[in-house]
Amino acid sequence: TKGLPVLFHYQSVTEPATVKRILSQVHKSTGEVIKLKPRCLPKNACGNIVLQMSRPICVELFKNVREMGRFMLRSEGMTL
Repeated sequence: TKGLPVLFHYQSVTEPATVKRILSQVHKSTGEVIKLKPRCLPKNACGNIVLQMSRPICVELFKNVREMGRFMLRSEGMTL
């Protein structure tokens, strides 16, 4: 949900971040937009979100380098 504090894990970097906006919920396999501006993303859903980081972080785009374009969000010890 909007305002949720999370931990952003990318390679060896772990940084606090906050979910600023949820732009859309998308279909897992096709990437087709299911819902615009949902209030929250349900369990096992995919979406486009805006994160606010505590400091600037350089990341690779998934479409350019698949191995380097992955990250993980965690909250309260659970992977989101």
